[in-house]
Amino acid sequence: MTIDSFKVIVSKLFNGENKQKNVIFCGYGEPFLNSEIYDMIDFICDKGIELTIQTNGKWQLNETMNREPV
Repeated sequence: MTIDSFKVIVSKLFNGENKQKNVIFCGYGEPFLNSEIYDMIDFICDKGIELTIQTNGKWQLNETMNREPV
């Protein structure tokens, strides 16, 4: 999905009449493979909509990010 299509869909769904304010990226592929995912995240956050992302991605901490376990 392109960012332009995404903006049209989100704008229509969350036009102020809908009390639900949550978008979930999951279920049909890896969200972070979309080259425009960060623009989509910014757009959602700028509208004050809650966002949940389900991913199979894995973060590996490097030495500068490493911290003691909590």
